[in-house]
Amino acid sequence: MSNPFSIQALATLPQGPGQATDNITGKASSGAKFALGLGAVDQHGTLRYDNNVGPIKAKTNATATTGNKVLTFYLITSEDGSVWTDGIDPNSTSDQSSKISQATVVGVITGIAASTTYVLPEFSVADVLGFVPQYWAVVYQLDVTAGGFSATASDHQAKYAEIQYA
Repeated sequence: MSNPFSIQALATLPQGPGQATDNITGKASSGAKFALGLGAVDQHGTLRYDNNVGPIKAKTNATATTGNKVLTFYLITSEDGSVWTDGIDPNSTSDQSSKISQATVVGVITGIAASTTYVLPEFSVADVLGFVPQYWAVVYQLDVTAGGFSATASDHQAKYAEIQYA
């Protein structure tokens, strides 16, 4: 029997590093934690088996970090592309941290320091959620009162691969 699945080439998340709207490169704290989505992945109307995300890599800038020093990654979903977990807009360039309450945590990195690369290990959307939603997005929250991310896009990575029925 032949393999019933095909894996698509890796793609950068829609608002990941180096994209037209880049929600990670050069983003820095303005004195409080901040959260931004890496863009909505639209799969409505297609039959997907799964999506593998990551690893997601983020490098902090040279500013000494202060505050809680925590980087948290969340997975949010939508079935219609307009109503999202916690009302978060994964395509917004505005801080979404005040909205996070029920989003699914997919990784937490503590002790964030300046000029350091952090990696969220690869994960499967279906494994995390138990299903593959019509739309999904990764949101990160950097909880520091000083510090932020490198201004060099190549210091970051946020990719995914679709797995579909062949």
